[in-house]
Amino acid sequence: MALTYAQIAPAQLLQNMAHDPVPGGEQGFIADQLFDAASTLDTGGLQTGTLRTLSAREKLQAGMEGLTTGLANGARRNRIQSFASGTVPWATQRIGHQKDDAVGDVPNLYNQGITSAAEAARQRNYEVQRAELIRMAMTRKKEFMAARYMFGTDLAGTGLGFTNANTTTAGAALFGGALLSVSTSPAYEMITAVADAVQDSTEGYGDLTMVIGQAMARSLSRNRQILGISDNTIATANGTATSAIASPVRINENLLINRLLGIGNISRVIIASARAEFSLTGTATATNFIMPNAFHIAKMGNAMPTMGTNGLVELKATAGMKFLARENPVTQKFNDDDTVLQWYADAWLDYVMVDANYGFSMFDA
Repeated sequence: MALTYAQIAPAQLLQNMAHDPVPGGEQGFIADQLFDAASTLDTGGLQTGTLRTLSAREKLQAGMEGLTTGLANGARRNRIQSFASGTVPWATQRIGHQKDDAVGDVPNLYNQGITSAAEAARQRNYEVQRAELIRMAMTRKKEFMAARYMFGTDLAGTGLGFTNANTTTAGAALFGGALLSVSTSPAYEMITAVADAVQDSTEGYGDLTMVIGQAMARSLSRNRQILGISDNTIATANGTATSAIASPVRINENLLINRLLGIGNISRVIIASARAEFSLTGTATATNFIMPNAFHIAKMGNAMPTMGTNGLVELKATAGMKFLARENPVTQKFNDDDTVLQWYADAWLDYVMVDANYGFSMFDA
C-alpha cells in the first residue's frame, strides 16, 4: 500500500535546522493596513477605470441659501447650486516575481522520487522556503508602491500630488526650521498643525490615520515633549550649566503610539519598519528602511465602498484607494524542457490618490 505524503513526512519531523536572519519575514510591512478590507476595491478583474468624485461644496452649501428670512407662502423655494463632480482615472499595475531552480539542484521529488522520510522532509522544507521567498518579494513590492503613494517616486517628495506636502524639512515652513529629529522640537504642536490642516481639508469631520517611517518614529520616541520631561539645567562642579537630560531615553513603539493617538483627531497610528536591501547584486550591501524619515497624516482606511440600487459603487471621503484587479498565489511549474523549476506569483493592483487635499506628508532632514 502506497504511503501518503503526510505519512512519509509527519509534521513533527525535524530535518535540517536553518537559521533565518529575517524572522517572520512580514515584520514591519504596513501596506495592507493602509486601506482596510472594507476599503480595498475589488475591481472584478478590470485593470483600468475611472472613479467619479462628488462635489463636497455642493453638499456643504446646501441649505445656506436664504438664511435670513423664511419663505412666504407661494414664494419660490431656495435653489441649491450645482457643482460639477470630478473624475480620478486608475490603472492597476502588474507586479510579479519569479525564482528559478535547476532541476538537478532541487530535492529528490523532482528528479529521483521520494525514497525516505528524510528526503520528503527536505522536499517540504524546500517548498516552504521558496514559497516564503516569493511571498516576501510580492509583499516588499507592495510596500514600495504604498511608500511612493505617500512620499513620492523617490521617497523624498518627487511627483507627490498631495496639496499640503512639505517636501523640504519638517518644520521649515511652519515652525521656524524646527526638525523632529531634534529632541527639543515642539512635536505635539507640529503634529497637531499637520492633523488640523488635513482635518480642515476634509470638511472638518472623520478620523485620521498617521503613518510613520521607522527613522521618524525613533526621533519621536526621544522627543522630550512626548517623553513628558523638560530640559532643565543643573550646575556642575565648576559652576557651568549643563543639561540634566543630555541623552533622552527612547520609549517603545506601543507607548509612542498611545501618546500620539487622539492628537488632532488621529485615531490610528501605524509605524512602518520594514527593511530592504537597496543595492543590486554584485555591489556593496546597503540595507535600510523602506519608508523614509517622514510621516503621513491622511483620511484613509474607511472609504467603505457600497453598491447603490443603480449599480454605482459609492465611497466615503478618503485620500486614496487600493484598486485590486487580481492576485495569484505562489505557483510552481517546470519550464518547457523540464530543466528548470519555476516559482512565481503575480498581482494587478495600485494605490491611487482620490483627493489631494486629504493627506499631508512631512519630511525631516
